[in-house]
Amino acid sequence: MEIKYRANPNARDSMSTQKIMLRLTIGLLVVYAFGLYHAFTLGKAYLINAIILMVVAVVAAFATETIWALATKEKNILDYLMNSFGWVTAIILVLTVTYDTHPYAIAIATIIAIFFGKLVFGGFGQNIFNPAGVGRAILGTSFAANKITDVLSGATPANTFASAGWLIKQADFAVYLEDFGGLKNLFFGLYEGAIGETSTILLIAVAIYLAITKVIDWRVPAVYVGVIFVGTTLIGVLNGIGIAYSLAFISTGGILFGAVFMLTDPVTNPNTRVGRIIFAGVAAILTVLIRLFASLPEGVVFSILIANMLTCVIEKITDGNQLDNAKKFNIVIPAYLVVLVAAIALCGTGLTKNSYKSIYALPEFDADKRGETIKITTEGIPGLDDSYTNSEVKSVDGNTYDVVAKGFNYEGGKNRFNIVVEDGVIKSMEITKFKDTEGIGDKIYDEGFLAQFVGKGLDDEVDTYASATFSSYSAIAAARRALEGAN
Repeated sequence: MEIKYRANPNARDSMSTQKIMLRLTIGLLVVYAFGLYHAFTLGKAYLINAIILMVVAVVAAFATETIWALATKEKNILDYLMNSFGWVTAIILVLTVTYDTHPYAIAIATIIAIFFGKLVFGGFGQNIFNPAGVGRAILGTSFAANKITDVLSGATPANTFASAGWLIKQADFAVYLEDFGGLKNLFFGLYEGAIGETSTILLIAVAIYLAITKVIDWRVPAVYVGVIFVGTTLIGVLNGIGIAYSLAFISTGGILFGAVFMLTDPVTNPNTRVGRIIFAGVAAILTVLIRLFASLPEGVVFSILIANMLTCVIEKITDGNQLDNAKKFNIVIPAYLVVLVAAIALCGTGLTKNSYKSIYALPEFDADKRGETIKITTEGIPGLDDSYTNSEVKSVDGNTYDVVAKGFNYEGGKNRFNIVVEDGVIKSMEITKFKDTEGIGDKIYDEGFLAQFVGKGLDDEVDTYASATFSSYSAIAAARRALEGAN
């Protein structure tokens, strides 16, 4: 890689901050438009909540900056708002969350992103962290469970991949791709996930537009994605999966979205070209390391925030007479990138030999926890009959059944289940609302207990939980209702 430099004074660019942010906003809205289209194909609940989230986030951003402008006695508040570009942070934040995110959560995250991520540092152009990254980190760590219930019905490619520590066994990888429509579907983005992060092809097209119009420095996303791609390709090849592993790795989660819209933020990355290359490389290896070693489901946002903290150090290293440093950096940078790729491959290869697990192996239901064995359609057991009589399907979305069934609770409360049925058998089952006695009946949350329903039909048998019999009855009754509805 040859890095070219030119001495000051440099030719002035006609691009203004307003033009840059306008074109960036256009790129973001194109991605959001695809998200709305995708939401429309998935169902009305997706579409409505996606619109609500955007409205809430933009209003929260403007409200926060208006209050700040009043508190700091800005003379022209409208001019301040138009030059602070708070809506960009709001849009980016919305595009990084899933369709079932609660409006309350996005409002709080937006306020924190604007206030603590930007305003307390002095406002636009003076912040050290990417504001949207701050907001997304807050959402991921403090509001992960704050969701609109019954909107997303199944697993996403990202959380499925993450459940295996981003290292899927060769035998499982083909099944993983098949479950989500193959690599083609991952590229087009027609699966459940974050509003703006699913379509690989669209994000690449928008990145090209922004690079051509000089909104972003193409080197940053190119180095970031390139290092991750080459490093994970080596992991895939060494473990018998091949290039499909790296293609799935970069197409899943927020790698491309973060590369295009967050990592390229000119305020929070180095000013020098070589500095931006180093910065992107740091973020790349951090993303992979967080995914492989940390307990976090993703790695993009935190890698960007950590890299932001290193910006000043990187600038100090790369500062000085750029012409004098040209020869040195033209040798150092290629070596630096090779070391990063080798480190990624080495870390991934070492882990895959001992640490990865099957994402399709169901948890065991311990024998000492099992009670009576019952056929799902059994009649003549008073408690089970009562649960079935007082059960009903509340709603159906495709092959997903929202079912309530009475358990032990004598006050009439009913437990609620989300059950997916395919080809006459249960594919997945989870509890969405529990009304029985805490500490006793809630033992049916045991993954092993629920997992035993997977693959079962009406004529199959399941076990009750020995010390939570009546709550177990509610689960069996709910499974029967869902299976009968499907048949």
